[in-house]
Amino acid sequence: MKNVVLLTLVLLLLSISMSMLGTRLVITVNGSTTYDVSPSQSIQEAINSAQPGDTIFVHSGTYYEHVVVSKSISLIGENRGTTIVDGTKAGYVIEVKADNVTISGFTIQNGERGICIWNYDSVNVTDNRVAHNQYGIWLHTSNYSIIIGNVITSNNRTGVYWRKNNGTIILNNTISDNAYDGVFMINVTYSIVRENTITANNQSGISLSDSSGNIITKNTISNNFDGIYSFYSNGNIISGNHIEANDESGIFLDVAFNNSISGNSLKSNGYGIYPNGCDIYLLESLNNTIYHNDFVNNPQHVYDDSWEFPDVSPSVNIWDDGYPSGGNYWSDYTDVDEKSGPDQDLPGGDSIWDTPYTIDTNNTDRYPLMNPWVVPLPLDTTPPTLSILSPESKTYSVKDVPLAYTVSESASWIGYSLDNMANVTITGNTTLSGLSEGSHSLILYATDTAGNTGASEIIYFSIKTKQAEPFPLWNAGVVAVVLIGTAVAAIFFWRRRK
Repeated sequence: MKNVVLLTLVLLLLSISMSMLGTRLVITVNGSTTYDVSPSQSIQEAINSAQPGDTIFVHSGTYYEHVVVSKSISLIGENRGTTIVDGTKAGYVIEVKADNVTISGFTIQNGERGICIWNYDSVNVTDNRVAHNQYGIWLHTSNYSIIIGNVITSNNRTGVYWRKNNGTIILNNTISDNAYDGVFMINVTYSIVRENTITANNQSGISLSDSSGNIITKNTISNNFDGIYSFYSNGNIISGNHIEANDESGIFLDVAFNNSISGNSLKSNGYGIYPNGCDIYLLESLNNTIYHNDFVNNPQHVYDDSWEFPDVSPSVNIWDDGYPSGGNYWSDYTDVDEKSGPDQDLPGGDSIWDTPYTIDTNNTDRYPLMNPWVVPLPLDTTPPTLSILSPESKTYSVKDVPLAYTVSESASWIGYSLDNMANVTITGNTTLSGLSEGSHSLILYATDTAGNTGASEIIYFSIKTKQAEPFPLWNAGVVAVVLIGTAVAAIFFWRRRK
């Protein structure tokens, strides 16, 4: 019986010592926990231990894992260039299986899907590099999500695959060099694609299929096969985009109805190997309103499939916004401007050519503009919006606290002020190191490429380590040795007495 008791004691002491040696740094304050993950540890194990509302902060390093985020947490990398999650060319690198998840600050690479979000809503994916996967980001039935400030490049199929979705925003991403489409949207409604740079994708920059009510605006779309391809997609707004040097077409309307296409710059599209390259390619598309666009330096501005194939129904669309708003600018057209008025029969010029621009017998721009509409990116006077994800307004029991944030647009400078001290410039998520005991304040600033500076809300937090000092690993080792030694001595003493 005594042998059993002593053996149980030894095993218990060994278990305690091994547990202490394997402890990861965990900070729990006011019911919210931050798990600190280093390269020798597992992201997935931290997620498994977390509760909704917790934060997983992952330090720089390469993690060969397939991560499943099954709780409403924030998964924050220290720096997207140096914090790498690698799927070893298989499976989903990060799979989201919960609502209200944030993923920020990682390179996500070498998987079937870099980030897979299926049937979960309100997911925030910001400031990541998603590269060398089959699909970069896969959104399926994921509503009200936000994809902001990511680099999505060199994936073997589509950069962003987006299906059965409502109310999502894709903003300020660089989407390039993907083998299929940059962005592929199917059954997507009432969503926004805004201020992205979408270039050098082997198929379309943006492809819409059976999608309606979306806004595609202020994007730069260049050097793709088609700039924007719209198939069976109705009631979308395509405005204010710079669409340039795409091989086949700037915009391809394929059985598309009731779309508004205005204020776009369409330049040098259709110079690829495709024989009917053009700015706007039409295939049985009706009642689209097309005005205030600049058609510049293209082999042909408009092409309709019915011109070549008699069995194809002609497209009939509206090519102006009435008088005096006007139609489009056509760089290959000149006339005279001596008249004015809705019928161009009143004396005096009005910067509209007197003679309509005829596309074919079914399509005419009644009020062609003399001068380019000039579709520069509009004067930006709106400062960027910043949100601090970490630190939070609470007390921390360690002196090194992660700084993680989101910015709503491209920034030429980002910095923070701690305790009203001088600004410190940063280039991505970082760590506030060596913080002193007591209260602190933090504010984050960003200046966008137009020179507008925005600021976050002030975050107030505090450091109090004396009552929650993390147990040092070297102390754990010492205690483990002492406990094991004590157990061995007890066995030896018991045997001597026996």
